[in-house]
Amino acid sequence: PQMLHAPHGDQGSFLDERQVLLDELAEAMTGLAPGAAPNAPMATALIDLARLHYRYGLAPEGLSFLDRLDRLDLPPAHRMQRDVLSLALGLIDPRDLPLSDHATRLLSSTYAPWPDQPVFLALAAIRDGDLTGAGQHLEAARDRMGNLPDGYRAVILPNMLEAAIQNEEWRVARDLADDFHHLPGLSQSAAFHFLLGRAAEAGNDLLAAFDSYTLASTSRDLWGHRARIGLVSMGLRNDLIDATQARDMLRQESLVWRGDGYALTVLEDLAALDHAIGDRVAAVSTYGAILDRFPD
Repeated sequence: PQMLHAPHGDQGSFLDERQVLLDELAEAMTGLAPGAAPNAPMATALIDLARLHYRYGLAPEGLSFLDRLDRLDLPPAHRMQRDVLSLALGLIDPRDLPLSDHATRLLSSTYAPWPDQPVFLALAAIRDGDLTGAGQHLEAARDRMGNLPDGYRAVILPNMLEAAIQNEEWRVARDLADDFHHLPGLSQSAAFHFLLGRAAEAGNDLLAAFDSYTLASTSRDLWGHRARIGLVSMGLRNDLIDATQARDMLRQESLVWRGDGYALTVLEDLAALDHAIGDRVAAVSTYGAILDRFPD
């Protein structure tokens, strides 16, 4: 479906466009009995609102409009629009919720002729933590990403570039990195500097990697956290720091970054370093922090 591609011409501001669509939704709901299923004009307005939020990479907001279509027996065209938007938004939803069944089916071989499918196959693999599995789709995905709206591309580009670096798909990585310069703010983002550091480290250019990680490390987002861990890992692997220095850096990071799988990894690595150094009391304390912060 072409609806996932960037629209032609100036669409105006997000807020203005959103208000027009909300007015259309309100008009479609006029006279609708409380609890009644959405009617056709209401379904169109909800899909249009979901598409607007998709264009700006706003997944939870877009999905909230699609959720209201569940009680409606949609005609085929509306159903396909709902499904592709549900897939595109679900794959970038930061809440990491399961994809709907009607979104997942678009990833099957039945839809292999869909030219944009490789983009979403790659994203699905990345979402599952399988960067290597994403590699087989990256070249085809790169060739289709230029059709997508800037807001959505800005969300998926960092993960796509990381997958390309992981798989040593250097030509694809170069093209994706170039795209960072065409999207506002991305070329100076912590994500870009971190990924440049990953690429430089893969090429054994430790000085360039250090510079890029250092630039990214000042950010308070996930990419900044990963850059700080990157400095520790690179330092240990190349004997630039010793285990005691690495432990001190990880202990500081454990106080800064909390609550997700990356934070758990920091604590596990910290406990391993405590044990390697021979500080069993510190190791027990670190394992206690794991039990306290991650009781499951």
